[in-house]
Amino acid sequence: MSDFEYLRKRYNVDAHNACDLVERVLEKDQKVSSDVEICSLYKGTCVHKVWLTKTKPAKVFQVQLNHTLTANVDLVNYNYLDNDEYGYPGSWFVNKNFCVRSCKHQNYWLQYAFTKTGPVNLTRQDIMDYLDVIGFEYDPFKIDDDEVLLKI
Repeated sequence: MSDFEYLRKRYNVDAHNACDLVERVLEKDQKVSSDVEICSLYKGTCVHKVWLTKTKPAKVFQVQLNHTLTANVDLVNYNYLDNDEYGYPGSWFVNKNFCVRSCKHQNYWLQYAFTKTGPVNLTRQDIMDYLDVIGFEYDPFKIDDDEVLLKI
Protein backbone atom coordinates (compact mmCIF):
# COMPACT_ATOMS: atom_id res chain seq x y z
CA MET A 1 0.00 0.00 0.00
CA SER A 2 1.37 3.42 -0.93
CA ASP A 3 1.69 6.30 1.54
CA PHE A 4 -1.15 8.07 -0.26
CA GLU A 5 -3.43 5.04 0.08
CA TYR A 6 -2.55 4.66 3.75
CA LEU A 7 -3.28 8.32 4.52
CA ARG A 8 -6.41 8.33 2.37
CA LYS A 9 -7.84 5.44 4.36
CA ARG A 10 -6.69 6.81 7.71
CA TYR A 11 -8.39 10.17 7.11
CA ASN A 12 -11.38 8.68 5.26
CA VAL A 13 -10.89 10.72 2.07
CA ASP A 14 -11.92 9.67 -1.47
CA ALA A 15 -9.08 8.93 -3.89
CA HIS A 16 -10.06 11.79 -6.21
CA ASN A 17 -9.95 14.38 -3.37
CA ALA A 18 -6.22 14.66 -2.70
CA CYS A 19 -6.68 18.32 -1.71
CA ASP A 20 -9.05 17.25 1.09
CA LEU A 21 -6.42 14.83 2.33
CA VAL A 22 -3.79 17.57 2.53
CA GLU A 23 -6.22 19.85 4.40
CA ARG A 24 -7.12 17.13 6.91
CA VAL A 25 -3.47 16.29 7.58
CA LEU A 26 -2.59 19.97 8.03
CA GLU A 27 -5.57 20.54 10.36
CA LYS A 28 -4.47 17.59 12.49
CA ASP A 29 -0.86 18.81 12.49
CA GLN A 30 -1.92 22.34 13.50
CA LYS A 31 -4.08 20.98 16.35
CA VAL A 32 -1.20 18.85 17.65
CA SER A 33 1.23 21.76 17.49
CA SER A 34 -1.24 24.10 19.20
CA ASP A 35 -1.64 21.63 22.07
CA VAL A 36 2.08 21.67 22.86
CA GLU A 37 2.64 23.38 26.20
CA ILE A 38 4.78 26.49 26.08
CA CYS A 39 6.92 26.84 29.22
CA SER A 40 9.09 29.72 28.04
CA LEU A 41 9.03 32.67 25.72
CA TYR A 42 12.36 33.34 24.10
CA LYS A 43 14.30 36.52 23.46
CA GLY A 44 13.17 38.01 20.15
CA THR A 45 9.58 36.76 20.45
CA CYS A 46 6.84 39.30 19.74
CA VAL A 47 4.41 39.50 22.68
CA HIS A 48 1.75 41.77 24.10
CA LYS A 49 2.17 42.57 27.80
CA VAL A 50 -0.73 43.72 29.93
CA TRP A 51 -0.50 44.86 33.57
CA LEU A 52 -3.69 44.65 35.65
CA THR A 53 -4.64 45.69 39.15
CA LYS A 54 -5.23 43.01 41.78
CA THR A 55 -8.65 44.50 42.54
CA LYS A 56 -11.86 42.81 41.41
CA PRO A 57 -12.68 43.37 38.69
CA ALA A 58 -9.11 43.78 37.52
CA LYS A 59 -8.38 46.95 35.56
CA VAL A 60 -5.64 47.39 32.98
CA PHE A 61 -3.19 50.09 34.01
CA GLN A 62 -0.38 49.53 31.48
CA VAL A 63 0.02 47.84 28.10
CA GLN A 64 3.00 47.12 25.91
CA LEU A 65 1.82 45.89 22.52
CA ASN A 66 3.94 44.50 19.67
CA HIS A 67 6.84 44.18 22.10
CA THR A 68 9.91 42.15 21.18
CA LEU A 69 11.31 40.37 24.23
CA THR A 70 14.85 41.35 25.16
CA ALA A 71 15.24 38.35 27.50
CA ASN A 72 13.69 34.92 27.93
CA VAL A 73 10.52 34.68 30.07
CA ASP A 74 9.78 31.59 32.16
CA LEU A 75 6.03 30.82 32.10
CA VAL A 76 6.03 27.91 34.54
CA ASN A 77 4.12 29.85 37.24
CA TYR A 78 1.73 31.49 34.78
CA ASN A 79 -1.94 30.50 34.51
CA TYR A 80 -3.63 29.77 31.20
CA LEU A 81 -6.45 32.14 30.30
CA ASP A 82 -8.86 30.78 27.71
CA ASN A 83 -12.22 32.40 28.48
CA ASP A 84 -13.32 34.45 25.48
CA GLU A 85 -16.39 35.99 27.15
CA TYR A 86 -16.34 39.76 27.20
CA GLY A 87 -15.16 41.15 30.52
CA TYR A 88 -12.73 38.39 31.39
CA PRO A 89 -9.03 39.28 31.53
CA GLY A 90 -7.38 38.40 28.25
CA SER A 91 -10.66 37.65 26.44
CA TRP A 92 -9.93 40.09 23.61
CA PHE A 93 -6.67 38.26 22.86
CA VAL A 94 -8.30 34.83 23.27
CA ASN A 95 -10.92 35.86 20.69
CA LYS A 96 -8.08 36.70 18.31
CA ASN A 97 -6.58 33.18 18.85
CA PHE A 98 -3.70 34.34 21.01
CA CYS A 99 -2.38 32.27 23.89
CA VAL A 100 -2.75 34.24 27.13
CA ARG A 101 -0.76 33.48 30.26
CA SER A 102 -1.13 35.39 33.52
CA CYS A 103 0.76 35.54 36.81
CA LYS A 104 0.12 37.40 40.05
CA HIS A 105 3.01 39.53 41.25
CA GLN A 106 3.15 41.48 44.51
CA ASN A 107 0.90 44.39 43.53
CA TYR A 108 -0.43 43.46 40.08
CA TRP A 109 -1.19 40.76 37.53
CA LEU A 110 0.97 40.46 34.42
CA GLN A 111 -0.34 38.88 31.23
CA TYR A 112 1.55 37.78 28.16
CA ALA A 113 -0.42 37.31 24.95
CA PHE A 114 1.36 35.62 22.05
CA THR A 115 0.71 33.32 19.12
CA LYS A 116 2.08 29.90 18.37
CA THR A 117 1.26 30.24 14.68
CA GLY A 118 0.05 33.01 12.42
CA PRO A 119 0.55 36.78 12.59
CA VAL A 120 2.08 38.01 15.82
CA ASN A 121 1.89 41.79 15.49
CA LEU A 122 -1.28 43.72 16.05
CA THR A 123 -2.25 46.11 13.29
CA ARG A 124 -2.92 49.77 13.98
CA GLN A 125 -6.67 49.05 13.89
CA ASP A 126 -6.28 46.08 16.28
CA ILE A 127 -4.37 48.29 18.71
CA MET A 128 -7.03 51.00 18.65
CA ASP A 129 -9.82 48.40 19.03
CA TYR A 130 -8.07 46.89 22.05
CA LEU A 131 -7.44 50.28 23.65
CA ASP A 132 -11.13 51.12 23.19
CA VAL A 133 -12.17 47.84 24.84
CA ILE A 134 -9.99 48.43 27.89
CA GLY A 135 -10.99 52.11 28.10
CA PHE A 136 -7.57 53.66 27.50
CA GLU A 137 -7.52 57.18 26.13
CA TYR A 138 -5.08 57.64 23.26
CA ASP A 139 -4.28 59.92 20.37
CA PRO A 140 -5.08 57.97 17.17
CA PHE A 141 -2.46 60.00 15.30
CA LYS A 142 0.25 58.55 17.57
CA ILE A 143 -0.79 54.91 17.03
CA ASP A 144 0.88 52.87 14.31
CA ASP A 145 1.87 49.23 13.76
CA ASP A 146 5.02 49.56 15.86
CA GLU A 147 5.47 48.87 19.55
CA VAL A 148 3.03 50.77 21.77
CA LEU A 149 3.57 51.44 25.47
CA LEU A 150 0.78 53.18 27.38
CA LYS A 151 0.16 53.75 31.08
CA ILE A 152 -2.78 55.26 32.92
